[in-house]
Amino acid sequence: MKKYSNLICTSFEMLEIYQKEYEQATGDTLSVSIEYLKEATSVINFCIDDEIVAGFVINGNTENLRYLSNGILEEEDKLKVLENNDIKLSSVCEITCLYSKQKFKGIDRVVYYAALLFHLWKMMKREKKSILLGGSYVKGIRKSQKQVLNTTLWTYFTKNRKGKKVLVEIYCGIVNQKFYTKVGLILIANLVTMFLKKINLG
Repeated sequence: MKKYSNLICTSFEMLEIYQKEYEQATGDTLSVSIEYLKEATSVINFCIDDEIVAGFVINGNTENLRYLSNGILEEEDKLKVLENNDIKLSSVCEITCLYSKQKFKGIDRVVYYAALLFHLWKMMKREKKSILLGGSYVKGIRKSQKQVLNTTLWTYFTKNRKGKKVLVEIYCGIVNQKFYTKVGLILIANLVTMFLKKINLG
């Protein structure tokens, strides 16, 4: 039986490991600074059988939000976007720097996202947050995340690791019981679909 664990990065050495794993998994296109990770609320590596295979950052520090400090829009313009969408900065947190060294399938996928959701719920409850920011230049990730984070705040273009021009979207959604229920149903649907394919019925 596989062993699953969450490695919460609390020391400088652990944050350095996270930075290395993230940048290796995402290639030359994306990087993250140690300074950002040090100020983020939760930096977590996900392990299977004691091997780091993925990770994520859940950050409620509004002085250090990655999606509000990427140099694309001026800070006042981003705050105006939030205001125009009736969003208070104090209510915002972000999920960012997601990476995986392998494509998750079946129970691995469910356990990974269950861990992510648990840490998200715990942090948002403790910090009294209600709005979650997300963003990606990867079309598949955007499509998946926008099933629950369905309000686009702004877009811009960048280049991926192959030098191709790609669209980046920053989006958000309200995190409440409906949000968690919908994510849970999506995970269950994916698991059922994989099971049916495995037994050649899907």
